[in-house]
Amino acid sequence: MTFTVRSLIAGRYRLAVYCPCGHGTWLDLIALARQDGPDTPTDHLSMRRRLKCSICGRRRADIKLHPETDSLLSDRPYTAEEAEVLAMP
Repeated sequence: MTFTVRSLIAGRYRLAVYCPCGHGTWLDLIALARQDGPDTPTDHLSMRRRLKCSICGRRRADIKLHPETDSLLSDRPYTAEEAEVLAMP
């Protein structure tokens, strides 16, 4: 199953991106949805072609899906930005 940016936000998931050089960061799903649309696929091959390490410039990122594990966060209402993405056509 291929997740989209919208489905990750709705499911309260986050994407961590790691480069072989050792640099890692959380992907900004809101910015990605605004730039490329909420139905942008987030499978490994699609994302790997788009992402470039801000430290070394490589395009060989490893992407890992992380659910929100803090029970306080998982029950929180969506932020205005998340709601905006979920409402996009």
